[in-house]
Order: sequence, then structure tokens, then C-alpha cells
Amino acid sequence: ASLKGEQIPDIRWGVPGLLPEGIAILAGAAKLGKSYWSLAVLCQLGEGQEALAYFPCPAGDGLYIALEDGKRRLRDRLKELLPGKAWPARIDYETRWPRINDGGDEALQAWLGQHPEARLVIIDTFALFKPDNGGKSRGDVYAEDYAAIRSVKEIADQYGVCILLITHLNKGDHADWVNTMTGSTGLSGAADTLLNLARPENDSSTHTSQESVLKLTGRDVMDAAWSLRREGGWWKVIGDMEEAAEE
Repeated sequence: ASLKGEQIPDIRWGVPGLLPEGIAILAGAAKLGKSYWSLAVLCQLGEGQEALAYFPCPAGDGLYIALEDGKRRLRDRLKELLPGKAWPARIDYETRWPRINDGGDEALQAWLGQHPEARLVIIDTFALFKPDNGGKSRGDVYAEDYAAIRSVKEIADQYGVCILLITHLNKGDHADWVNTMTGSTGLSGAADTLLNLARPENDSSTHTSQESVLKLTGRDVMDAAWSLRREGGWWKVIGDMEEAAEE
């Protein structure tokens, strides 16, 4: 009865309608453009533009932790995305960051404490941020993965931001796309929001594709799927697959 009348703050959004506060995981095949997707969304957040040319996104602060890329590659991608344009001053980047069990959590809390208007942090990839056990499991991989996500989720919940973790796909053949994410089901079980960037069913290319499908599920979002097209490095929503299926 007391819960019914309790004043609880509304959900804060990294990107309204797509990335609510908490932990989100984006998985996708290699060479599909996950890093461009991440950069584009952060640039659009920093400038208050529609994310993916579809989701209205008020301006805010963001952080891109690009652990697989150096400054040169990151700059080249931004030059492609923003030719002749100003680069967003509200987006910070790092190409080196300690693992969460080696000071990475304290560093992330320090950055968030200095940026009260932060809404989105992207860690690319989570494999280079999660605790390093030297390649050896203590026996319960599910529990280890779950604990790794929960430790990051505590930070996201504390500061009311979305922390998006980028990961790859495993090599298994699964009917449910959620189970294609690298790692155990402890990752997907602990996360609040799950996204999958995949090639269209009729695209068997092993190289960078110009079209993709973005699937979404989570605790605070409606299940959805959109068709995306890549133009000038930017991913853009070109159709709602759920609505197309109903038609």
C-alpha cells in the first residue's frame, strides 16, 4: 500500500525510447559497424539530434571508451562522420581504461561525478573492461559474468545513466538472438536492456554491410525491431519491422 503512493523518479534515458538508464548490451557480428553505430549515437546525443535519425534525443554529456581502437582510427572515423562539421564538445573519449577490478570502476565514478549531465557511457568492448582472471574460470562462468555486469550496473544506477557494453557474437546456432551474445547467459540475465545489430536475413556478406536489423528487448522498453541503413558512416532507421510485419 505504501509503494502505491511513493514518489519514485521517472526513468532517465541515455536515448529516449532506445537506451534507458542501467546496463545495456549491444551485440553484433564483426565488421558490421558497431563502433560507427556507437560513435554516431554519441555524436547525436552531444548535439541534441535525433539518434539514428529516428529517436528524439535531448543534448547531454557522453563518454566513449574505445578499448579496441587507437586515436588515429577514432579520428579517421569521426572525420568520415563529420566532414567539415564541428565535433561535439560534450562527448569525451578514452582509448585506454583500466579494467573494472583494477581501478576502472573508480575512474568511471570519478568521470560521472564530474559530469552531472552525463546520460550515456559506451564501453567498446566489454571483454576488455570486465575483470581479468587470466583466462581461467573459477568454475561458475554464469556467476562470474553476472557479477561482472552487476558491478557496472551499480554505477549506472547510482548516477542514473545508461552504460552500453559492446560485445561480439558467439559461434553457436541459436533460435533466440539473445543467446547469440558472447559469454554465458549471466550477461544477458543481469543486463537491463539488450540490443542486437545483425545483417538482414538475405545478406550473407562477411564484410561491412550497408544495411542491418536492430533488435531490442529489455525490462523498461517494448520489444522492437528496426531496419537500418548506413549512409556516410551514419546508421539511420529506415523502417519499423514490427509495423511492416503487421501490414
